[in-house]
Amino acid sequence: MKKFFWLLAGLAAGLAAGCSDDANEGGGTDGPAPIPEPEPLSQLTADVSFTPQSAKLVREAAFDKEGGEGYLLTLTDAEGAEIRVALRADEGASPFGRYDFSRTNDCVPGSNDGSDAATGSWYYASQKAVAPIVGGVLDLSRVPGNKPSDTSYRVQVAFEDDHSPAFGITAVYSGAMTLEGVDATPDATTTYCYAGASGFYADDGYNSWGIDFDNADFTHLLSIFEFNVAPDATEQDGIPAGIYTITEDYAPNTVTWATYDEEMTYLSTGTVTVERDGEEYKVTVDAVDEYDAPFKADFAGQIYYENTSEQASISPREVYVVCYGEKDGLTNWYITLVDRGYLTTRDAVGNCYYGSILHFDLRSDAANDYTDGVPEGTFAVQNGQSGVGIWGGDNAACTSFLAEYFSGSPAIGKLTEGNVTIARDGEWYEISFDGLTLAGSDQTSLTGSYEGRVQYIDARE
Repeated sequence: MKKFFWLLAGLAAGLAAGCSDDANEGGGTDGPAPIPEPEPLSQLTADVSFTPQSAKLVREAAFDKEGGEGYLLTLTDAEGAEIRVALRADEGASPFGRYDFSRTNDCVPGSNDGSDAATGSWYYASQKAVAPIVGGVLDLSRVPGNKPSDTSYRVQVAFEDDHSPAFGITAVYSGAMTLEGVDATPDATTTYCYAGASGFYADDGYNSWGIDFDNADFTHLLSIFEFNVAPDATEQDGIPAGIYTITEDYAPNTVTWATYDEEMTYLSTGTVTVERDGEEYKVTVDAVDEYDAPFKADFAGQIYYENTSEQASISPREVYVVCYGEKDGLTNWYITLVDRGYLTTRDAVGNCYYGSILHFDLRSDAANDYTDGVPEGTFAVQNGQSGVGIWGGDNAACTSFLAEYFSGSPAIGKLTEGNVTIARDGEWYEISFDGLTLAGSDQTSLTGSYEGRVQYIDARE
């Protein structure tokens, strides 16, 4: 959004000179005396490094111009010196952002001509040390905290005065800011991109889920420990649409023990609205936390459900194949199938995922090389580490199924029995498995399949 500096005050700087009545005495023919070059208005004699101790941003209607709204930013240091900057943002827009105060190449020292003249903003060290700001950049930022009351502000400036060459005025400020006529929370809504539901619990006439939400860069977590649904709702139904009230009770259509941020700030009152179209959800939170601060959030997308039954399944979205080359007469292929992205669990390539991850440590005949691609066939999971097939068993280092959820550590199951079938048509693969046996996790068997391209990594020495 384009923002402009705006004229704070008109400061006359024009200098003029004329001829005296005595100039032409005696019939002289000299012309008028030349007009002297304008002098810089700035009284600086060196660059200035300014250290603000406080900041104030005021909405100034007197500075409005068609299509823009005026603001005055004042930075003050410990001795009372100030930088005053007149700003203009687009009408109805936030004043926070970057302002480019461009200095033209033909800047005239002392000039204050034009509707957006540079002399609208000033540095005041004292009555004897002032300087107009005629060029530079200002960054005015709002820094969100974990909760609205933690919001801070940052101002960074690199200005120039009207000398040629110019002297610089630099300053950095971080901390609280006094706001007058400025909305302190123009958009307090946190948008969450990922959601995981787990721990379906039925007891005493109510059923509940645990749900975790994360934003795009996994810096803001919203956890709902008890999402209470109707008594007749089942685990297979998932989370029903409706309006859920935040309360301390465990009645149907309520939310109990909801927290956000790393400090686990509780939500004390409000509502959580769930809209649903098949597997697509819209969740809106309108609440107040334990500090009486407003908390608003939204989520749109699919909710990942933890599979709590003994029969587990996975629907991979991506497949990576790492070829480690030939050793001891066999070629080693490390295959990773993942179903969704997650923060902490890494695959063979170092990517992070949430959801479930299936690893195969496949050994094929040495004739199968990296350039040929992963071999076709049906490969048995072996309860050991020898021969052609999938090296598995209770002690397998690589072959495993990781069920990773928002609500806890991954459940790791070792593959002990079963078959994996790999078929291909050019670059198009089909990888299927039905009835793989697991050990060491809540799930005892695993099914699933993948169709699509495979991403290869050459790790041969």
